[in-house]
Amino acid sequence: APGGGVHVTDGTLHIDNSQFSDNVAVGRGGAIEAVNSDVSISRSRFLRNHALGGSNGKGGALSLLSSTEANIEESEISNNTAED
Repeated sequence: APGGGVHVTDGTLHIDNSQFSDNVAVGRGGAIEAVNSDVSISRSRFLRNHALGGSNGKGGALSLLSSTEANIEESEISNNTAED
C-alpha cells in the first residue's frame, strides 16, 4: 500500500519531533503519502524508508500528490530510496 507509515487524502497532517525509519511502501511514499492535503513537518527525521513497485516506485521518504501543500522545517531526510 502507498504510504508505508502514513497515508492521508483530503486532510491535514501535522508532524512534529518524530522519526520515520525503515518503512516500506509498495508504490509511493516510503514513509508518507499525501494526496490533496496540507502537510506540516517540523523537527523530524526520515531515514532509510523505501518505496518499491513498478512504475509507481516513487518518493522514498515522501510522496506529495495532487494539490498537496507542504511545509518542511528543521528536518532531516536521508538515505531513502525508491525503485521501479
